[in-house]
Amino acid sequence: MKTCSRLVPKLAVDAKATLGEGAWWDADKKHLCWLDILNHELHFYDPRRKTDKCVKYEKPITAVVPRCKKGGYIAAFSDGIYFLDEDGAMGGLIVNPEHEKAGNRFNDGKCGPAGRFWVGSMDAQGGAGAGALYKIEKNLGYLTMLSGCDISNGIVWNSAADRMYYTDTLSGEISAFDYCQKDGTISNRSVAYKLGAGEGLPDGMTIDSEDMVWAAVWGGGKVIRIDPEKHEKLLEIYLPVPHVSSVAFGGAGLTQLFITSARLGLSKAQIEEYPHSGGLFSVETGIRGTKLHRFGA
Repeated sequence: MKTCSRLVPKLAVDAKATLGEGAWWDADKKHLCWLDILNHELHFYDPRRKTDKCVKYEKPITAVVPRCKKGGYIAAFSDGIYFLDEDGAMGGLIVNPEHEKAGNRFNDGKCGPAGRFWVGSMDAQGGAGAGALYKIEKNLGYLTMLSGCDISNGIVWNSAADRMYYTDTLSGEISAFDYCQKDGTISNRSVAYKLGAGEGLPDGMTIDSEDMVWAAVWGGGKVIRIDPEKHEKLLEIYLPVPHVSSVAFGGAGLTQLFITSARLGLSKAQIEEYPHSGGLFSVETGIRGTKLHRFGA
């Protein structure tokens, strides 16, 4: 395992986000979508112009993914799933798989290879076992894929579309599943990687062109790259903040890694020690990422 001292993340936006999350590179628009969940913000960061546009909502937005045909985005908010237009303006509620779970909110979400939207949930106060993982089809029907989750989080697929990797954060584990692209079923859950005691907890994830998984480590101040089939950590990239929350490859060659962070749960003394907590960071990795999938409706 290598600690890559040459990979030093740079502060891209000193956003001071309460809960930066949900990084997603839009290759068509050449900007990064990212969120501040608890401040109800969707951001569009343009690394060429170094501009960061913010759209504010009346409730937490927890995940956003572009649509492939009709433009705009599909997004998870605290109370359900909505469509957004190109500028981030909300349409009406389209589905809420958790309409009977008033204490929950949605959390991280991504689209799978066949254009389905996978989105998880959690107890809004962080309680154990209340969350789930849902699969939302292109016709907007949905199925519960996992239940009893603590904090449903990062999710990615390999290039062959036969493996899915997923994080239930409080477990400290990154899980692997066999994945069927035809019907979107998952099976044969196993542990792809488990973080060590005191190392922090796995949060948002992405995957590179070599099928290696990159995970943000909440409470660990770093990003790790793992080989999920060999259960091996390949490298660590350290940041000047304790709570690292999500990662996404972007830029012209998909080799730039964007990293969100958070101030949530930090004391005044910790914020003074780590003043860039809540910032958006970037680092040139020299490793090519992948174009992530869009919602197919």
